[in-house]
Amino acid sequence: MTPISIRIKKGEIEILSFRKVPDINHETNKLENDTPIITIEYNLKTNTIEQMKKKDDAFLNPTDPYFNDVIDALKQLRTMPTDKGTLHDFTKIQPSELTKIPVRNEHVITERGEVHFKEYDQTIHGFILKTGKVVITHETPKEDVSKLLNIIKNIDVAPDHIARTPQELNASTQVYVGKLEPDIFTLFAHYRTQHIFPSFPEDGIRRENLDIPIKTPQEWEEELKKKNINISDRAREMLYHKDFITLKEPETIDLVRLTVADLGFTKNATTQQIFDRAQELGLELCPPETGPAQRLKDTNQPIYEWYRLAMKQISVSDGYPYVFRLARYDDGLWLDDSWAEPVFEWDPPDEFVFRLRKSSFLEESKIGS
Repeated sequence: MTPISIRIKKGEIEILSFRKVPDINHETNKLENDTPIITIEYNLKTNTIEQMKKKDDAFLNPTDPYFNDVIDALKQLRTMPTDKGTLHDFTKIQPSELTKIPVRNEHVITERGEVHFKEYDQTIHGFILKTGKVVITHETPKEDVSKLLNIIKNIDVAPDHIARTPQELNASTQVYVGKLEPDIFTLFAHYRTQHIFPSFPEDGIRRENLDIPIKTPQEWEEELKKKNINISDRAREMLYHKDFITLKEPETIDLVRLTVADLGFTKNATTQQIFDRAQELGLELCPPETGPAQRLKDTNQPIYEWYRLAMKQISVSDGYPYVFRLARYDDGLWLDDSWAEPVFEWDPPDEFVFRLRKSSFLEESKIGS
């Protein structure tokens, strides 16, 4: 069984085809030219169109004679039920699938054509196919930020609940769009800020709580195997290393997942630079037990995605320092490893998971109690 077949069987994706109207051969009484125009991979868990390809894996192009028909079919798709009974009300088409479709800065391509984002009205223009480049600064009117958040991120927030600088943060702030400055995560915790965008419209910083129980290395490995999670050889060595167990009692931690670019690096940065910068912002390294605990929790990870755990490196039998990497490939979920010497350089899109500084998390918990 192929990896795609496995995902279909598990109810993770659907494969849909938009096809030409076939011809009928009246002599043979069979259909002819019944070929797909566009094939779609639809993620049922995230309501995302992951892939949208023509023949030979080519991308949709506005010059295609059936381009408008495909747009109309996408519109109709939103009203059609999935195998689970819910609608195909997709919230996103992966940008990689729209590379051949040009759009001007600050404009959106809708089912009715291209329009400036300020003029966009869902009741008139319908769903958005693609968004042009948009830059938000501290000078961008909050009314514009509010509309862009609604258009691009499907976040409905009033202008006065948006902050663009640390000085604007307060108890009513729901969304922060701006640069990360020293100790800013302490402020986010204090004000319980829900959405954080160091750059826009890139994906925002993800936050989630994680409960870490006390387990032996053997118990961690058994539970991972029970869930059919793959473990790399070095990751298994890390589980059984003397430096793996650090917690003396169960703990709930607040995880913060961000990219090297989110931390303010425009070029490659070393492991040590990344860790130092995160600490400056109000974050700290995760306990090693976070690796298997988060792996067991994050079972809906998209395929071909991976991120690394910001933790004190563990040196295994080859003498090199590693951190845990959580990945999903064709053969399933992995508790993997990443070489992480202090001087090793990482690219701006690379993702790490830190924990909110413990004092900040405790303060947030008190506020919510």
